[in-house]
Amino acid sequence: MEDTGLVGGGRPAPHRRKRYRAFLSTNFHITDRESGLAALEHLVASRQARDLCWGVLIAGMLFVCRWLKREELNDWYGRFMTPIQDQFHSWTELNLRFQEEEAAAGMDDESVQVLRKAVERERNGLYQVRFL
Repeated sequence: MEDTGLVGGGRPAPHRRKRYRAFLSTNFHITDRESGLAALEHLVASRQARDLCWGVLIAGMLFVCRWLKREELNDWYGRFMTPIQDQFHSWTELNLRFQEEEAAAGMDDESVQVLRKAVERERNGLYQVRFL
């Protein structure tokens, strides 16, 4: 998929670009390349699961919005994924921490309980998640 322009399973179509720009502006106050890069710098510096996950998503959106080049996108993905892999032992653990941090910010607690049970099953060896 390298050099194809594909991100997130689709091409950066004009309707997707418009939707992403509206989302980024409304939720993260990102209106151009400079504000997008500032947001990514802030998110990667925090090292919280929530911010690292949002950073990966936002970097992809910035690419679709044509505010990042492919090489820059790959660099940002590495900057977010390295601390994710250093701090978390599985995708379930990452998701649980993400949900806990979202809950602390006011999210519903039900999904946190579901993930907590999944992590307990994993710790008890009932299933394993390969985390690379």
